[in-house]
Amino acid sequence: MPLIYYFLVKENLWAVGLLSLFGISTDLLDGIIARNLNQISNLGKILDPLVDKIAIAIFAIYVVLYKEFPLGVALIVVLKDLAIIMGGLLMLKKAQLIPTSDLWGKITALTWAFCILTYILNLNLFKPVLLAAGLILTLFSAISYLKKFLRQLKMSKSR
Repeated sequence: MPLIYYFLVKENLWAVGLLSLFGISTDLLDGIIARNLNQISNLGKILDPLVDKIAIAIFAIYVVLYKEFPLGVALIVVLKDLAIIMGGLLMLKKAQLIPTSDLWGKITALTWAFCILTYILNLNLFKPVLLAAGLILTLFSAISYLKKFLRQLKMSKSR
């Protein structure tokens, strides 16, 4: 992430694009390998989505400041991620469960990563499509996480 930010400051957009695609690919591959080899750890359940959320927030701030990304959209993304983090902490405290990412969350994060990348690289053709997709997926993701958290809280109370 620091290397990508360095190239952003230097306005080397090709390096930013290549490093971002490499980072996204390795993040996806890491998750697939961990699941296939049954190497999922509690620390990984916490750190992987947290790092993804931090990266998206940092780059969302950048595109708001320098690339005309809508501030309201960035706030929606960041606030939803903060709500998920707070919900996860609540689950850990109340039910001693570490919630995992779900499919909607993963697809949403991936969509926002590509959306932000289109703003960084000035790929105007894809901006509106990915922006709309990101907002729609954020709604589905938020509903999915809320249902999951409420279900897990209910199950933990019945134990």
